[in-house]
Amino acid sequence: MSADNEGAIPGEVISTESGRIVVRLDTGELGILVSLPGRALEVGFRSLFRIERRTPTGELSLAQANPDENAPSPAFDREFTRLRDALANHRPAAIQERVHHNPLGEERMEGWIERVDQAVARLRKHRAKRLNERS
Repeated sequence: MSADNEGAIPGEVISTESGRIVVRLDTGELGILVSLPGRALEVGFRSLFRIERRTPTGELSLAQANPDENAPSPAFDREFTRLRDALANHRPAAIQERVHHNPLGEERMEGWIERVDQAVARLRKHRAKRLNERS
């Protein structure tokens, strides 16, 4: 373990060029990952890192803290497999055809037309009555 920091520090891989894996710790410091966890790490990979040593120039040598900690648990694998199988074997119910209704509805439109006809008939009746009274 490091004399600098006994605990694990969260960080993110920001570069994997020329065989060097550069990690930015959440503290803002940059470090080089020296002990690979046995798999290729991609840019954006987040994990916990510990400081192994600090060079005289100030460069940090890092190691991944508990590399097995990021591996999925067997319970997660079982649950994932169960969910995948349930989705693969799911037979959807028949989709019932929707009856598309006009937002106003035919019945409402017919009622409106009937009320308009009655109103027009009343207006004509009153107009005729007024014309007869003038004559």
